[in-house]
Amino acid sequence: MANLIKHALGLSLSLLLLAVPGPLSAGEVISGTTGGRAWLAYLPSDYNGAAPVPLMIMLHGCTQSAQDFATSTTMNDLAEAHNFIVIYPEQPSSANMARCWNWFEPINQGRSGEAASIAGIVTHFQNNYAIDANRMYCAGFSAGGAMTSIMGAVYSDLFAGIAVHSGLEFKAATSSQTAFSVMSNGGPNPNTQGNLAFDAMGPRARILPTIVFHGTSDFTVAPINGEQTLSQWAQTNDRVDNGADDDSIDDTPEDVRSGTVAGGRSYTHSLYEDASGQVLLEHYSVDGMGHAWSGGEGFLFTDPNGPDASALIVTFFGLDGSAVDTTPPITTATPAGGVYHMSVTVSLTANEPAVTHYTTDGSLPTEQSPVWTAAQTFDETTVLRFFSIDDAGNVESPVSETYTIDNTPDTTPPTTLAEPAGGTYTGPVSVTLSADEPATTHYTRDGSAPDGSSPTYVSPILLESDTQLKFRSVDQAGNWESVKTENYVIEAPSAIELRSIGAEDGYVGLYFADGFSTSDHVAGDPGMFNAERKRIILSFDTASIPADVTLAGATLVICRQDLTGSVSRLDVDLKSGSFSNDAALSRGDYSAAASGTNVFTIAIPSANDACTETALPASALSLIRRDGRTQFRLKAATTVDFQRDELTIYGGEHATLGARLILSVE
Repeated sequence: MANLIKHALGLSLSLLLLAVPGPLSAGEVISGTTGGRAWLAYLPSDYNGAAPVPLMIMLHGCTQSAQDFATSTTMNDLAEAHNFIVIYPEQPSSANMARCWNWFEPINQGRSGEAASIAGIVTHFQNNYAIDANRMYCAGFSAGGAMTSIMGAVYSDLFAGIAVHSGLEFKAATSSQTAFSVMSNGGPNPNTQGNLAFDAMGPRARILPTIVFHGTSDFTVAPINGEQTLSQWAQTNDRVDNGADDDSIDDTPEDVRSGTVAGGRSYTHSLYEDASGQVLLEHYSVDGMGHAWSGGEGFLFTDPNGPDASALIVTFFGLDGSAVDTTPPITTATPAGGVYHMSVTVSLTANEPAVTHYTTDGSLPTEQSPVWTAAQTFDETTVLRFFSIDDAGNVESPVSETYTIDNTPDTTPPTTLAEPAGGTYTGPVSVTLSADEPATTHYTRDGSAPDGSSPTYVSPILLESDTQLKFRSVDQAGNWESVKTENYVIEAPSAIELRSIGAEDGYVGLYFADGFSTSDHVAGDPGMFNAERKRIILSFDTASIPADVTLAGATLVICRQDLTGSVSRLDVDLKSGSFSNDAALSRGDYSAAASGTNVFTIAIPSANDACTETALPASALSLIRRDGRTQFRLKAATTVDFQRDELTIYGGEHATLGARLILSVE
């Protein structure tokens, strides 16, 4: 992991900021935390909660924040134009120092770990907003692209399509050591990985439209990975469409087109159809583009000269109204087939408005077979086969469930497993409990033995501190398994990195003429024998520090963007909270009262893009607010003379050189 982090940081530090943000959208930006995972979301101005709207998950790459990804992809503008909600889950530095999604760790390659936390955010929005459950999509860049391949496979019940940009195929690596190899050389055979993705879908298997983007000069994640991602999803969809590996869907394009962005890059656009002639997969190979989001706003890890990936993704998913529904419904039997020691009542439910046909004699159902209208009870062994047809005429592949009715009294208790198993973990862990037959699972977290009055397991259990988890299940025949115990030791990360909030930091001038900006970060004097008249404000969300850790130290890191004249040092005031009434930058921040004045000084970085790390004195730790913001005011020490003396640093919006606060915790 350490090598992967260093590699990601080294790559990111070699790149420079390219441009400035585009215009803000008119809707509402909200933020929150679900299951310990922070997120940023955009609600379009036409959203009113009455009519369900589509949803898009956007997974950022290494070193990026949710805000970075939102700004650089301009997906909020498209969400505003086409009335869908977009969510940006954020990977904290406590999980990966480079903020990479840990796509290469097995715990995150199933319905657990980071994948479960992302799915939990989707569920949160489904429960609290009007979401069209049939039009939810996932897109990601780099590590986020690799994570998107995982989400498409293990949460195919949630997502109707995926977009993988500069990413990798499903389970391309299973350790940090193998991650480097596949990033440079490609992963396992995509047919093999396609079959693994199909297996991971399980009873949730569905056709999954996929669009892939990759640059031909990507030396971080080699272009072969884009090709393998396309091939893997062709194989997975081939297995899904009729249950057979018969190349009814393959990775040979039915159409290949060439294009060139006006004044920009050329590209190759390949289209792949299903057996009915509908385009199911698309691949954009962008000539000469490196490791960057194609057509981005012009920030780090974007290439404005490539085709507009964000707009193409929106079109591919039909969010701009241009596409016709070509996705078959998914029908689920509840409970699933299995061995039952008494009669069983079965319900069939489609995930969208549809007509369901079925048979109970094992024969293949057709459109002339009976229509399922209500739950049915099976008193003897029955092979139930069924499929659904949606309003657009999309036909689902037949599904089969066998219900074996064994009248022999059931005396065998269920077996329940916890995933992941007990052990030592850094940071919170989400635990899934699974029984091997239909059963109700009860659990406790305090070490006591669970019984029928204990909490019932319904969703992953988030453990944020040392926990002795005890659990047991009881099946429909009343058989209780013995109590099982898993011990989880939750270690706090040794360091937490917070980035200055780009929307709240900037500079304020003493006088109106000195200006005010959230995009520039300047401290100094204007010359002409004036004293310092511009001060930098940095703002950190220190409420995100876990409540159960103790601060042992803190370091403020700033990186120089430019220097005019001479600035000898920065004197730093510290505010426990916000200088103004709220965290937003205000002109009054220039002289507002501080909790500590001239608490410490910062040496000036020696060159542009160089950084200075300054340890805060121990006395300053008590000023770091644990339930809100902590802000810093940087004042330049300059000589009053004719020359202008100004230092410009990078603000929090810069992915790698932005100001950050590193906290040592124990």
